[in-house]
Amino acid sequence: MVRKRSIAKLIVDHFADERRIIVSNWRIEIAYYNLAVEHDFMPPDSSRLAKLIRTLLSKDQIRPVEGVATVYEISVPFASLLPSPAEGILQEANPLGVFGFQSALVYHGLTDELSSDMYFYLAGKKAARIPHGTKPDDWSDFPFPGSRRPGKIKDRNVIYANTKPEWNFGVTIGYVEGIPIFITDLEKTIVDSFRSPEKCGGISSVVEAWIRAADLMDLDLLVGYVEKIGQALLKQRVGYVFEALGKKHNAFDAWSKNSVRGSSAKLIAAEEFVSRYSDRWNLSLNLPESMISRLNNEGASNS
Repeated sequence: MVRKRSIAKLIVDHFADERRIIVSNWRIEIAYYNLAVEHDFMPPDSSRLAKLIRTLLSKDQIRPVEGVATVYEISVPFASLLPSPAEGILQEANPLGVFGFQSALVYHGLTDELSSDMYFYLAGKKAARIPHGTKPDDWSDFPFPGSRRPGKIKDRNVIYANTKPEWNFGVTIGYVEGIPIFITDLEKTIVDSFRSPEKCGGISSVVEAWIRAADLMDLDLLVGYVEKIGQALLKQRVGYVFEALGKKHNAFDAWSKNSVRGSSAKLIAAEEFVSRYSDRWNLSLNLPESMISRLNNEGASNS
């Protein structure tokens, strides 16, 4: 007679088959439910799930992540040889969230200014995606998990941002040490750098990112993202910069004609208004002269 494997053994084997090294309560619960159906166990309720997690912890098959409640590193032999990056832990704690800003600039190779901080968008449960490693059917009986906000993971600070549901677009899948993460795509990363340069390493890093992105990005996609956000000043800033870099698009003329004037009409919102001005874009060009020259020189070389 073949002895029936325990649910704890089935769970460990399941995660081994997936080569998974980071798990959470919600992921364990989904696996428990699917395996219970397949192997004729009682489905999980809160007490059974809690008992299973206590068993896995007591057998040292999972270990808590310091400072991140309900997230664990798998500690059985198959997983102990693999890295457990902070990005993967943060994604598991916030399975619908998205890495962005400085983290995305670095990921896309748009800056050399590395940072140990992780920049992360929190996303609502209506995000148009599902957690990595799950199927739509997995969520027919479960609500999407909520967000957790650890301030630090493995000595790396986490800097959070919120986004409007209608701006929760431009997300792609990246990989850190082989673990999938959600991250803003190149074009959305550039749009965000206009809106929040202080989260992107500062002005010099942002200007460098604009220059590097000019020949890499899909300009139609970038323009579409700016249109979705629908802010006149964002259109002015994006239009000015990429025209200076020698890029042309049919939308630019309409954007410039509808540009707004006033003391807020500055290329960099947080910097002081200066007299250097673009008549076409109604913008105070409040970058250092060296950076304006750099944009124009790059544009001249691209013409």
